[in-house]
Amino acid sequence: MKILVSACLLGENCKYSGGNNYSKIVSNFVRGHDVIPVCPEVLGGLPTPRCPAEIVNGVVINKEGICVDQEFRRGAARAFEIAKENDVDFAILQSRSPSCGVKEIYDGTFSGSKITGQGIFAKMLMDADIRALDVEELAQMNRNDRNIHFEKIANARDLGGLQTMNGCTISLGLLLRSANLSDATEEDIIDLREKYHLSKIIDLRTETERRERPDVTMESVEYQSIPVFDESVAGISHEKKGMNEQIFSMFPKMGQLYSRMVTDPSCLEHLGKAARSVMEHDFTKGSVLWHCTEGKDRCGLLSAILLLALGADRNTIMEDYLLTNQVNGPKSEKYYQMMLAAGKAETEAEVVRNIFLAKEEYLNMAFEAIDAQYENTDTFLREGLHIPENLIEQFQKNVQEKE
Repeated sequence: MKILVSACLLGENCKYSGGNNYSKIVSNFVRGHDVIPVCPEVLGGLPTPRCPAEIVNGVVINKEGICVDQEFRRGAARAFEIAKENDVDFAILQSRSPSCGVKEIYDGTFSGSKITGQGIFAKMLMDADIRALDVEELAQMNRNDRNIHFEKIANARDLGGLQTMNGCTISLGLLLRSANLSDATEEDIIDLREKYHLSKIIDLRTETERRERPDVTMESVEYQSIPVFDESVAGISHEKKGMNEQIFSMFPKMGQLYSRMVTDPSCLEHLGKAARSVMEHDFTKGSVLWHCTEGKDRCGLLSAILLLALGADRNTIMEDYLLTNQVNGPKSEKYYQMMLAAGKAETEAEVVRNIFLAKEEYLNMAFEAIDAQYENTDTFLREGLHIPENLIEQFQKNVQEKE
C-alpha cells in the first residue's frame, strides 16, 4: 500500500517552528508500507523555520500580515503531483494546518480558534477523490477498533490506541495479544513479520498445552515459554474419567483461578517474569506478542498488568479484556448448543460456554485479591511482581505517545 504522509508526522523538521510533529501512531501504522513523505510548504519554497500562517478569507497570510498564498499553492500543487505520480492509496495529514488540515483549520485570527474547513493541499486531494485522513482521526480509529484480523490466529488485538490516565496514548503495533499460534497460516506469518515486525513471542501455556498444540516457528523471532501455572496449580486434570467428571475436572472455577494467579507465589513469579520480558523488549526491533490458548485468561491478566504499569484505569483495562467476547461469543454458543444436543444438563453446558467467555466478575476477582494484599497498584507491581520502578518508566517512554 502506498501512503502519503505529512513529513512532519514522520519526524522531519519542517514545521513552521523548525521542529516536527512526530507521531508514533503514524510511524507504526505505516510500517511495512510504501511511504511518501511531503511538506507542501517546503515544496513551495518557504524556509524552515518560518512565520506561522493561516487562511484569511481564502488567502494564506502569515502572522506578520504578509501574503504567502502563492508559495502555499505552488507547494500544494507540487505535493499533489507527487501523490499522483506515486498513485497513492490515501494520505495521512497533520491536523489544522493551512496546507494539510482535513476537517478543521485555524480561523485566520492567530488566536487558536478553529473552523470547519480544509487546508489547500488537503482540499486538492479530496477534490481528486484521494482519501485524506487527519492524524487525529487515525488515532481515534485505532482506539475504536484494535482487533487484528488474521486468517487462523484468533482473538488477536493491539493494545495500541488505548489511553492512559496521564494523557498518553499507547503506540500502535508494539504490544500484541492473541490466542495460540498453532494454526497460523503463511499469510498470518507474513503479516506478523512485515506489518508488525514481530520479534518476540511469549507463550504463557503449560507444557501439556504446548506439546499438544505447538506454535508455528518463525525465523528470527525470539520465542519464550513462560507458563503462568501448571495443571496442578490450576486444578486442571488430564486423567481419563467419565464424561461428566471430565467436563468439570478439565475446567477450573474461573473466578478462583484469577484470584490464584495474583496470589500464588509461583504464578506471581511467572507473571512477573513475563511482564518484565515485555518491558525489557527492544521495541526498535519490532513488536512483542504474548498468548495463551484462547487469549483470554492468562493472556488477559498479563495484558491487565501491562496496562496497569502504563497507567491505564481499570475501566479501560476491563473494556480491553471483554473484547474477547466479540471473537469467542459465537464459539461459546456453538459449544453450549452442542452440549445440550448431546443430552447434557444445562449446568454442564454453561460450564463449557463460560470457559470461552471473558466475564467481568473474573477480572474483578483478580483486582479484589490485589487490593486485599497490596496498598496500591505500584506496590503490587514492585513487590508482588518484582518489577523495578525504573523499568516501568522506561517501558512507558518506549511505548507511549503524548497527546
